[in-house]
Amino acid sequence: ILAVLLYCGLKIHEVVELKRNDIDINKQVITVTRKKNRLNQSPIANEALPFLNSYLEKTKNGTTMTSFVFRSSHDQQISPRTIRQILNKITVYKNVSPELCRKTFGYYVLLYFNDMDIVNYLYGNRYVNKHDFEEVHKRMLNFSYKELSTVSKTRNNKI
Repeated sequence: ILAVLLYCGLKIHEVVELKRNDIDINKQVITVTRKKNRLNQSPIANEALPFLNSYLEKTKNGTTMTSFVFRSSHDQQISPRTIRQILNKITVYKNVSPELCRKTFGYYVLLYFNDMDIVNYLYGNRYVNKHDFEEVHKRMLNFSYKELSTVSKTRNNKI
């Protein structure tokens, strides 16, 4: 759940609604349902792929392609509240939330592309310029928090 939130920048309701057939591991793309004229795909960065692959492999028994990706212990669709409870158990940082994950994603994508319009594009928000998904997708495959955090630290040290 955390990998999808952090590396794909999805909203909590988009994560809850994800079905197994929405994830194309080979193309490294997640398809989401969004408003008309908004980007309905999210690239999966190489860094997130092992987490997602492992999870899908471990949870494949008793599922179909139309099953929800994240299910409750009763084999039902997971609720946003449950996701929040799971994130509250993370002790690396206080108050981890889906919103914080999305903002973190946006911040680092802005560092990576140096273009707020692309951040809005990937968020599924309104954007000014037309973007080629294939080009953005190709660049997002190499998106890395590890590398960008060193860039961020370097910038902060110069200030």
